[in-house]
Amino acid sequence: MGRALVAVNTAPDSENRMHGDEARRYGFSSGLVPGVDVLGYLAHEGVAAWGAAWLSGGRLQGRLDAPVYDGERIDVVTAGPDERDDDRFDARVVGPDDSVRARATLSTIPSDAADAATASDPAAPSRAELLTLARLEDFPVAPRPAPADRPPASRALLEPGTVLATQRAGFHADRAQPYLDELSETHPVFRDDGCAHPGWLLRFANWALSGTVRLGPWIHVSSDASFLAAVRDGDELEVRAIVTDRVERKGHELVDLRALYLVDGAPVAVVDHRAIWQPRAASPDGEG
Repeated sequence: MGRALVAVNTAPDSENRMHGDEARRYGFSSGLVPGVDVLGYLAHEGVAAWGAAWLSGGRLQGRLDAPVYDGERIDVVTAGPDERDDDRFDARVVGPDDSVRARATLSTIPSDAADAATASDPAAPSRAELLTLARLEDFPVAPRPAPADRPPASRALLEPGTVLATQRAGFHADRAQPYLDELSETHPVFRDDGCAHPGWLLRFANWALSGTVRLGPWIHVSSDASFLAAVRDGDELEVRAIVTDRVERKGHELVDLRALYLVDGAPVAVVDHRAIWQPRAASPDGEG
C-alpha cells in the first residue's frame, strides 16, 4: 500500500542552514526537508490505521536514513492489511530513486503490563511504564534565553543531565492549515477535528535544543514518540526536556534528549529525540 506526495522544505530560511545551501558543505545536493516533517508523513499512517485514538495511545519509532529534498515526489509505503499485526506495523518513505529515506514502526500503547505481555512486541512499554518516565520532578523548568544570549553548543553544555529550555505555546487549529498543506496531510482528525499533528509536536524537541544553545548546521536523526493524549484546539502546551546522552560516532557529535509534553500539568507525550549537533564536514571528494 502506498501514498504519493510532493515533499516541501518548510524551513529554507531556518537558522539551521542544513535546510539551506550550506548543506552542500556536508555532501548533500541541497537543503534538507526537516526530519520532523518527514516523520510527520509517516505519522499519517497511525491515524489512518487507528483513528484519533492513536493520538492518545500511539507510538512512532522513526529514523531518518537519507535526505528528502524539496520538490521530490515520494511515496509513503506500508504493509497491506493482511500483513500487519493488529497493534503494530512498519512504514517507510521511499524516494523517486526507490531508496528508503525514512522508516518508522507505528504501534498502539498497551494499557498495562498484562496487555503488554500479549502485544506483538512484549518489550513495548505500557502506558503505566511511560508515565514513570513523565514525572514532573525529573524535568525541571529552565528559562529560555533570548536568541542572542544562547551560548555556542559544546560538549560541556550538552552533558547528560543538562536541563534544556522550557517552551510554552498555544495550539490553534485554524493556524495549522498551511502546515497541513505543506505535509499534504488530508486526514479529518487534523483538518476538521482540531487535533495537533505529530510532526508539529516533534518540532518542539528540535527547539528544546536549538533554543538552549547556538548551533551550526545540524541534523535530526531519529525520534521515539509516545502519544498519551491528543493536543486539541486551544490547548496550552508546555515542553520540558533534558539531555540523556552525548556520543561521538564516525566524526559526528550526537546528542540524545527526552522531552516531556504537558497540557494543564498532565503529560500528553514523551519523546526521545536524537540529533547530530555537530556533523563532520564533507571530504574533498564531496562525500560525507
